[in-house]
Amino acid sequence: HCDCLGTGPVTKSLSVEEPPAVGPAGTPLFSVIWYGRNLVDSAKETVAALQAQTCSDFELIVEDCGSTDGTLELFEEASKQDRRIKVFRRYALRAGDALLRAFRRCCGEYVAICPIEGHFLPEALEVAGEILGAQPSIGAVCTEGFLVDAHGASLDHVDVVSLLLTNHRPFLPAGFFRRHVLVAIGVGRGGWLADSF
Repeated sequence: HCDCLGTGPVTKSLSVEEPPAVGPAGTPLFSVIWYGRNLVDSAKETVAALQAQTCSDFELIVEDCGSTDGTLELFEEASKQDRRIKVFRRYALRAGDALLRAFRRCCGEYVAICPIEGHFLPEALEVAGEILGAQPSIGAVCTEGFLVDAHGASLDHVDVVSLLLTNHRPFLPAGFFRRHVLVAIGVGRGGWLADSF
């Protein structure tokens, strides 16, 4: 049922008593995050895939980490044509630092992380919004994937939301989160970044 999200959703329930306000009126339903360095092909795919979305109620937060291959320029040019694209440049040693900076810039009710390899299918945001809207106890919907330990062995049980807040944050294949859940688990808390925000 969720082929546009990957091979199937992995859900994480998180009970949050009172969600904080999502943002001022007029904010988008989705904040979509792209982060990385020197990934011009991924950048091209991302812009094309987002322009093809059946749900157009989104902003794209681009956190460029010092690209020198045309990635930054591609996003900057796209932002001139589409005001939903917001480009930020700051060198980051760790991908997780860029991801956390991008999380903190988000205004949408839901936050989506673009896949670094591949792209969202045209109905991805629409379907993710339907799933999260219909099931308020779900804090995140992620594409299926696997993580390995330092020896290459597959990790069977991984809490993806908590993994975001460790020192070894991965590039996720794709993920959709409730913003208020990210706030509740501490994304806005100081001390997660290797360098200062």
